[in-house]
Amino acid sequence: MKKNLLKIVIAFFTVTTVNAQSNIAAARTAPLLSTVIIKGVVLNGPELGIIRYIQDNTAGISAYSSSVLSGVNRGDSIQVSGPLIEFKNLLEISTTTAGNPAPVSFTALGTGVIPTPQSLTAAQFNESVEGELLKFVNCTFTSGGSFATGTNYTLNVGSGGQIVARITSSVSNLVGTAIPTGAVDIVGVGSQFCSSPASGCTVGYQLLPRDLADINPTLVGLSENSIKSFNLSVYPNPAFNQINFKVLANEVVSSTIITDVLGKVVFSSKENNNVVSVENFSNGIYTIEVLTQNNRYNSKFTVSK
Repeated sequence: MKKNLLKIVIAFFTVTTVNAQSNIAAARTAPLLSTVIIKGVVLNGPELGIIRYIQDNTAGISAYSSSVLSGVNRGDSIQVSGPLIEFKNLLEISTTTAGNPAPVSFTALGTGVIPTPQSLTAAQFNESVEGELLKFVNCTFTSGGSFATGTNYTLNVGSGGQIVARITSSVSNLVGTAIPTGAVDIVGVGSQFCSSPASGCTVGYQLLPRDLADINPTLVGLSENSIKSFNLSVYPNPAFNQINFKVLANEVVSSTIITDVLGKVVFSSKENNNVVSVENFSNGIYTIEVLTQNNRYNSKFTVSK
């Protein structure tokens, strides 16, 4: 009887320890089907479909629910609770009836700061960075045409090797846009899809770019003298309904990205245009980055209505 009681006590404290997890790296080591609780910043919204990827300062992990997480957006700080499973070798917090019917639930904690993507080589893309925001520089797509939903694309990475990028949702503004023909730096969430073996697979890693802002012309390979950073003149500032900016004469704008004070992308474009509408922006301070073939421009501006 004492032995049985001891087993019950041990089991109770084991479950309690798992349920108390808030460190994602530690939660990733918990037994499958155990319920974990993690906290972190959401890396994506519906541009990657129903799934949400969450990262803290230790690691990243995915969470899946057909309805519970649908209103969670990129940059949200949340706490997630649910069973730990593997789906096609992707570790995720997801509702399952296989031994643990506990549902996925979340608590909104406010707005967080999206982590800076870590730059990797193709060889470094493995289980250790699954669920995290990643960056690969000087990449070229091996195919042309336009991006399509549910499609894999192979990229040659400038440092050597290849990776696979996948467009997962029709909501992403990448769908229907032209696949770049030149070298690009590409950001995305590290994921995995491997059917066999069911667990422990070491292949099938996929980079999931979220939108146009995640793919930008690379400056790698140009001479240092040809790569210059300039302060961008933005006017009017403060702005009410639109901003204007100028680059050097005869330069073509290849990318424009605007982020808010939390680092969240609120506007991105691949068009050669020097006017941006801000009429739907909230009041506040924003950062604008403009890329041309050889130069990078940065500035801050204020929206005040």
